[in-house]
Amino acid sequence: MKHSSFSEYEQDKIRQYYLTTPTDSFYLKQFSKELGYSSSRICEFASSLGLTKKNRPHVVKYKAERSPLWVGDNVKTVDLGRQRARKIYKANGICAECLNAPAVDIHHKDSNPLNNSPDNITFLCRRCHMDADGRLEVLRKFSPTVKPPKNCILCNKLEKNLRKGRCHSCNEYFRRHGVDKVIGEYYKGVKFTKAA
Repeated sequence: MKHSSFSEYEQDKIRQYYLTTPTDSFYLKQFSKELGYSSSRICEFASSLGLTKKNRPHVVKYKAERSPLWVGDNVKTVDLGRQRARKIYKANGICAECLNAPAVDIHHKDSNPLNNSPDNITFLCRRCHMDADGRLEVLRKFSPTVKPPKNCILCNKLEKNLRKGRCHSCNEYFRRHGVDKVIGEYYKGVKFTKAA
């Protein structure tokens, strides 16, 4: 069967590619660039010949230097450096700093995530890692300070959340009735006497 858009040489090359190369999109992209056709067009032609993924060899996952995508130690971004450190080193055991919490983070001593040498890596718990990086201090600056409870101006009850000096029940009374609540013979913490 002859396909009109491909030459005899290209047809043979596609047959050879489909019978010898693993079913990986990386290789197909390279092959389509080499031939000068889109990968979908090549797949369409191969399926018309009866060449499917079932006939092709399985993908062999190459690791490290054997992979065609390997860039070696020339990692350029900080995220890739951190990702590589996570793959190389598994955080386990106890924190090297506080010696009591489980180590869950990988810390670079020189603060350079691209330097993944073993003498630059320490295993720390989350708190110690944040303290070593300086993130804990920043978090403390922005965290709200806890205010001590104050007395209500009407009933002298200790409460943290005062509304204009009133506790919740005194404030609700004021909101509903429009006047402050009189508690016993005290009004706003001062003893009063009724006029006769």
